[in-house]
Amino acid sequence: MQFLNFRISSAQLVLAAIAGFIGLVNTAPLVRRQIGSVQCNLDRLQIVVDLQESADAVNELATELMNTTSSANVTVAQTGIHDAQLAIDQIVAAIFANQTADPALRDQVGNNITIAFEALLGINTTCPTANATLTNAISLIQESGNAGNDVLRDCTA
Repeated sequence: MQFLNFRISSAQLVLAAIAGFIGLVNTAPLVRRQIGSVQCNLDRLQIVVDLQESADAVNELATELMNTTSSANVTVAQTGIHDAQLAIDQIVAAIFANQTADPALRDQVGNNITIAFEALLGINTTCPTANATLTNAISLIQESGNAGNDVLRDCTA
């Protein structure tokens, strides 16, 4: 991920997310669902990390499949992941503002992960390097979906 002229690794993103969750505990009182259990917050962190790793893999795939018939599918996958991340950003903003997040945002996250997953499944490549990256990207987006399901299961208190 690139912000301004700084490159942020997934490990740095994880540390920043943990720091954010720790900071959340010291802010204004929040209702239980917003704070969530330890498992809920781990699930939330996991979906953020998984989506970023998915984005990294799909961006690598975009480079490997540039100017091929699969580039359109890669673009759809990139957009799906990006839109899922934007919905998560809105959920996080609501939590930090001590407001209830719009439930439709959860659907947006899930729908956009599905869009990215289906786009990746539609890619066929004979390039061994791109095929390995594609397999990794599919696995990572599946993990993102699983993490999203974990959030829905564990963040209901």
